[in-house]
Amino acid sequence: MKEKNRKKLPLIMLAIISLLYAHTSKATVDGSLQFDQTSVSVDVEDTFDLIVQVDPGTNEVTAASLDISFDPDVLQLDSITRSSAFDTTLSGPTIDNDLGTGAIDVGSLSDPITTTSDVATFSFTALSAATDSAVSIDSSSDAAAGGEYIVATRTGATVTINDGLTPIYRLYNTTNGAYLYTRGTNDRDYVLNKWSDFEFTDGVPAFYASLTEQSGLTPIFRLYNTLNGMYLYTRGEIDRDYVLNKWPEFEFTDGIPAFYAYLTEQSGLTPIYRLYNTTNGAYLYTRGTNDRDYVLNKWSDFEFTDGIPAFYARIN
Repeated sequence: MKEKNRKKLPLIMLAIISLLYAHTSKATVDGSLQFDQTSVSVDVEDTFDLIVQVDPGTNEVTAASLDISFDPDVLQLDSITRSSAFDTTLSGPTIDNDLGTGAIDVGSLSDPITTTSDVATFSFTALSAATDSAVSIDSSSDAAAGGEYIVATRTGATVTINDGLTPIYRLYNTTNGAYLYTRGTNDRDYVLNKWSDFEFTDGVPAFYASLTEQSGLTPIFRLYNTLNGMYLYTRGEIDRDYVLNKWPEFEFTDGIPAFYAYLTEQSGLTPIYRLYNTTNGAYLYTRGTNDRDYVLNKWSDFEFTDGIPAFYARIN
């Protein structure tokens, strides 16, 4: 009940203000509120803006009240900024990222709005992957002219948030039996074109991983064994440095992580297991327990001694 009353008061004030500053006394309910974009596609941790616009229809709008809602598990509202078309902030802005709401009331007290104009900019940060997550202009949002409300339609937007993951392709060296994991198609094709002993027969990525640092992710470093030409992927700086200090035949020349991955179980991710080939020293990374056990049962020279997954990744 308190929420309902709180919403009513600004609209009553809005009508009064619009009447005081009205240039005409007749209003028609033929206006609209909408975002400047109907759909947005971004990556996790990207920031982006949605601008609410008012189409006054046949009216002279002098005030507008905006209430928007969104999924707080997917988006974070960082700020609300009144546009220059409106010269006064009447109330707010208020942001509640627990409920997923934002509000602001504005006025154009010196020059009424007669054409489609920006009302306010809502700046967001994308928190997690989602498809067509709704950002709504609530029914409590309105604009006023001549002391009357004039909005007939309110049109929201949808936001698709990509997880920002890159396909990681497994290449096989037919000369020494090494497995090399490449980042994206450009990296894969560069290796295939430059070194004829590498082949790609899987047809699909081994898994998908982030190439940029994100909260909760651990850098995975690629080390090269100068004695046998094998590649070892280590978890974090401590694991990397331990290997480099203990076995001098390993070197790290990339300068940056190969990719970033979760080290703990996450919804939608598959455990990636590291197997060791006792014959040639190669490291093979398998997708899930079925893939791991298939290799162990078919080829006796592979062993799994880690006891836990090397990391977790999305495989499709």
